[in-house]
Amino acid sequence: MNVAVAFALGFREMAILLLILTILLVAPAHLTRPRHTGLRSGDATPATADRRTEGDVPADMRDYTEDLELTVVIGATADDDQVYERRSTQPHNEVRQRQLTLITPYAEPGAGRVTVLPRLRVDDEEVSADWRPLREVAGRGAVVFTPPATDETVTWELSYDMPGGIWNSLRSTGIDVFRYDVREFPIGRFTVRFILHPGAESAFVQERARRGHATNFAADQDGRLVAVWTADTPAQRAKYEWDLRVAWRS
Repeated sequence: MNVAVAFALGFREMAILLLILTILLVAPAHLTRPRHTGLRSGDATPATADRRTEGDVPADMRDYTEDLELTVVIGATADDDQVYERRSTQPHNEVRQRQLTLITPYAEPGAGRVTVLPRLRVDDEEVSADWRPLREVAGRGAVVFTPPATDETVTWELSYDMPGGIWNSLRSTGIDVFRYDVREFPIGRFTVRFILHPGAESAFVQERARRGHATNFAADQDGRLVAVWTADTPAQRAKYEWDLRVAWRS
């Protein structure tokens, strides 16, 4: 058929017809090709729900990395419960303050507000720190550094007890769950030390998601049972949960 058309129209007309047919065949293929995104081999892929860009991370979480050594002392009575938080903050930018939430017991319905005033100590003699509570959230506050931390690591410690106790359920039933959330700051090394008063005969602790590693409880020189849990380094930004079981001496 193409040959017949060529003889009927002449070579000039045939060339024009072929050009039109070529345009009709090529144009749809060109229109359906994916547009170039500007990403080359080795370029960063676009952010997804599981991959946050640097701009999506809160600014104060890009200013530092922090190691945390947490010690919880389970006393013989509610008045003996104590917490020690030893933190080493490595600034990437100037750090004027650290907002954080202290360990607090789960409040019973209708329970009154618990006020905790931690004691602060900074290893660096040239840096001081003050605790400023945030009134709208129980146990929430800010540690303000003077002068601000800039280049070198600042190691500091919070210590506090809890009016009414933290471990009443463990003392009465021998079973409890300890939860701690490290999703709100850039965690590095993470250690938790559990110390039981001498009334404990045996004990067991395990992180529910099997993260990290815990030593067996062993007696220290004061007759207290002590176990140390350490996370993989760096620790995952996660909400950790430890199951504790204690057999108390009768």
